[in-house]
Amino acid sequence: MKNEHVRKYYDVLERQKTSLIIKRLFDIVFSLLILIVLLFPVFLIICIMIKLDSKGPIMFRQVRITQYGREFRIMKFRTMVNNAENLGTHVTVNNDNRVTKVGKILRKYRLDEIPQLFNILSGDMSFVGTRPEVVKYVEKYTDSMRATLLLPAGLTSEASIVYKDEEKLLTNVADIDKAYLEEVLPQKMEFNLRSIEEFNFPGEIKMLVRTIIAVGRKDSNSKTTSQIAAAMAETNLTRLSRMIDKTSNNLAVSVVMPVYNEENYIEGCISSLIKQDFPKDSMEWLFVDGYSKDNTKQILENYKQKFPNLIKILDNPHRTVPYAMNIGIKEAVGKYIIRLDAHAEYAIDYISKCVHYLETTDAQNVGGVAITKSRGFVGNAIALMLSSKFGVGNSQFRTNGKSGSVDTVPFGAFRREVFEKYGLFDERLTRNEDNELNYRIRKNGGKIYLADDIKLAYYCRDSIKGIVDMAVKNGKWNVIASRLCPGAMGIRHFIPFLFLLSLIILPVLTIKIPVFGWLLAAELGLYLLLNIVFSIKAASEAKFVPLLIILFPVFHISYGFGSLIGLVRGVK
Repeated sequence: MKNEHVRKYYDVLERQKTSLIIKRLFDIVFSLLILIVLLFPVFLIICIMIKLDSKGPIMFRQVRITQYGREFRIMKFRTMVNNAENLGTHVTVNNDNRVTKVGKILRKYRLDEIPQLFNILSGDMSFVGTRPEVVKYVEKYTDSMRATLLLPAGLTSEASIVYKDEEKLLTNVADIDKAYLEEVLPQKMEFNLRSIEEFNFPGEIKMLVRTIIAVGRKDSNSKTTSQIAAAMAETNLTRLSRMIDKTSNNLAVSVVMPVYNEENYIEGCISSLIKQDFPKDSMEWLFVDGYSKDNTKQILENYKQKFPNLIKILDNPHRTVPYAMNIGIKEAVGKYIIRLDAHAEYAIDYISKCVHYLETTDAQNVGGVAITKSRGFVGNAIALMLSSKFGVGNSQFRTNGKSGSVDTVPFGAFRREVFEKYGLFDERLTRNEDNELNYRIRKNGGKIYLADDIKLAYYCRDSIKGIVDMAVKNGKWNVIASRLCPGAMGIRHFIPFLFLLSLIILPVLTIKIPVFGWLLAAELGLYLLLNIVFSIKAASEAKFVPLLIILFPVFHISYGFGSLIGLVRGVK
């Protein structure tokens, strides 16, 4: 376990201790809940079906390997004839004659894995994680593969979804064990290792949802092992060609900044751009104005007179950010396109660091950490709230995340070919256009990279009315974006909505079923406790604690209310 290849994955998990604790609590509560409330009738029916179908025990137990290389006995409903392990390989192939009639049904819908809830409850497994292998396969692990043993084995994973038809992949293979070890297992491990790099608890919930969908979906495009290997080789070749191509172009940066009524912030923003250590003769700044009603455009014109070869001012009649970005991108001539926001000020090396990481990584979009700031007592309290994980969840760029692959970054620095390959910003979206584009990039094999040494200061709303308005609009557009672009928004974006629903539904259910009243009381008690703890933790000074205790629920409920509005009204 202790080698340099494992170390970087260990460091990732060290930074996610809170998520690991929540993950374990989730495993205990939900495995117990499912076993008690939902599955005892199912257990009984399956047990009877297995006994009527074939001779042998109801349960299948086998030694597998879990966290830190520890052996445990995995539990499954038996789906094969008795002593099947002695009649063939450890890997099951398509139309395996060892599988029973009932076993085929159980395996198709993964019902054979229900007893693994006991393994999850005991801590040997988790709902999400690398599927546990038998001892002889683990002994063949490479040094980097052993990083998957830093976490408990899992019931499902990204690799489980992609290789849900693994049995078909190994059909007609002469040496099944060799094919599995040399072709299938290394490819599955790439998914498993990437899951560790991107580990966070909301991602675990999203994976469970994806698994449920995948189990019920028929996939008519099953691939052979060689086809999957060929596809991966092609991906690597394409990536290499892009890296070679980028070195042949002259370095140039196009900064694109949507603006609308920014007179209070634009001068501070431009001042920080003027101080950039990146050569100005290798840049152009495109300000795309949405017909501002204040002095924004006049301020820009004044700066343009000072820097005529650097600044361009474009008009955006549609006003929204996606239109502004697309107007700017079409006008841009730079090799790299960096989106900036007028509500922010940027570290002196912001642009040079963005270019550095675009040059030295294979990421298609690079961004940094946003230090949230504001003005006034209320504004500063709001900034503290928006920098807390209790306030905004696992938003890495807002909560001082560490360098690595993420789902999104603020604003973003892109390679020009990103827009040629994946398309421009979705102009249907008034908000969340960055989430949608980043999802499109990731869905097609690209990477989003957060560099913790890229710094910017972002000025948030400075009044309770302003933050409530922002929360409602964000919540509303989360739903709209999900409808227009399924998959673009993560599970964490809907936690406030689920919280609000519980506050509405549980009191109603309590009228008929009193036990739900206790559940509501427990939820409110836990929320109040967390609210107080995180308010104290987030406050830079004691005077902010009372206001934070008010701001957290106001923000969460407003956000959830916005999602409810989006759900009811739909796209208009």
